[in-house]
Amino acid sequence: MEIKVNYLDNLRLEAKFDDFTVISDQPIRYKGDGSAPWPV
Repeated sequence: MEIKVNYLDNLRLEAKFDDFTVISDQPIRYKGDGSAPWPV
């Protein structure tokens, strides 16, 4: 499976694989916006 990862604004990431797109973000305490689930 191939996963393509794009860096969005601040610390948000977009991972695309098959027909899925997953957005992740770091929590505010780690300098993220807390706008999406933590990638860990």
